[in-house]
Amino acid sequence: MTCQVRGVILTAGNCPSPAIQGTVMALPEPRPTEIYYPESDHRPMAETDLHRDLMIESITALKLHFQDDPNVYVSGNLMVYYVEGHPEISVSPDVFVVKGVPNGERRVYKTWEEKAPDITLEMTSRSSHHEDFVKKRALYEQLGVQEYFIFDPQVRRTRPQLVGFRLEGGVYRPLSESRIVEGTQVFYSEVLGLELHGRGKSLRWVDPRTFQRLPVPAELFEQVKEETERAEAERERAEAERKRAEAERERADAEQERADAERERADAEQVRADAERGKAAAERGKAEAERERAETERERAEAEKRAAEAERRRADAAEAELARLREEISRLRGGGA
Repeated sequence: MTCQVRGVILTAGNCPSPAIQGTVMALPEPRPTEIYYPESDHRPMAETDLHRDLMIESITALKLHFQDDPNVYVSGNLMVYYVEGHPEISVSPDVFVVKGVPNGERRVYKTWEEKAPDITLEMTSRSSHHEDFVKKRALYEQLGVQEYFIFDPQVRRTRPQLVGFRLEGGVYRPLSESRIVEGTQVFYSEVLGLELHGRGKSLRWVDPRTFQRLPVPAELFEQVKEETERAEAERERAEAERKRAEAERERADAEQERADAERERADAEQVRADAERGKAAAERGKAEAERERAETERERAEAEKRAAEAERRRADAAEAELARLREEISRLRGGGA
């Protein structure tokens, strides 16, 4: 059973009540400024903590993966309105991605202003199983959502945990796993170019080009923690290096001061040595003058000695001559007698 609202065909589960239908259809064409589209449907964000965590992990992982693409919008648990003028008709996918629209925050999402999501992901449970597998599947098919995945982290063993659908000719066709690795179901999303791995309570997006899982908040927190610890260790190492360099600089300064003092001492020693040399030179000059004076005195004494010797010889000669004369006189006196 279906109904039609503003030209859009809806499944029975998404049709407003007959009273509302009559009221809505009786309204004149609304002006957007007169209609408020609420941010909440007053329903729980998720059935359990596990469902909430899985939803947040997928949203965060996809947001980070596409953060550099300005034309990919990633969101989840956001009110999506798909019938203009009818704020009572909405859906809130756990995770959805829209390509070809600007990235950025939105209060609500309106398909007539932008476009329908390209891919949706629901974290189903026993209470939401019928809505996810029947009602939302029909709605997403009608809206033209290219791929639809459903994951049940608490599924009974009688059915697979992760299922996928792809739109072909306007109709959803079930997807087969690309592979199953040690019990992990692996589906490939042509829309995102990523793999979706589901097993037990784990649902992870994987980049098939690198085989790396897209990081989730807990891993990002751990990465930030490791980066912080590494940065702190690097800061401490840099601080220790700074202190070592400071100590080395202080040691070099002390060494320079010691060298300056040593140089000043050597300069003083040089001045003293120069003074000593000057004094010694003066002493040598004085001694040389004394020697020269002594030499002169010696030469003078030698000359006086020679003169005295000559005088003595002259005196001896005169004495000898005197004696000869006396003897001659004496002889002459003796011969006359």
